[in-house]
Amino acid sequence: MLEITGDEIAQLNDSDLRSLIGLLCEADLASTQIQTEGIAWRSNQNAKDGGMMYALRQMLY
Repeated sequence: MLEITGDEIAQLNDSDLRSLIGLLCEADLASTQIQTEGIAWRSNQNAKDGGMMYALRQMLY
């Protein structure tokens, strides 16, 4: 387990913080046995809603 402090998070720039959030979402889903291939995430910090968007598509075979 990795421990990250609030001070360390506060030092991240916008791009790195958004990447961290996306990777944490992927890790959370992977921990519940959900395949991460169906996850898409992106960000635009200038968007009116703050720019974080995630989509989960279940792969059907």
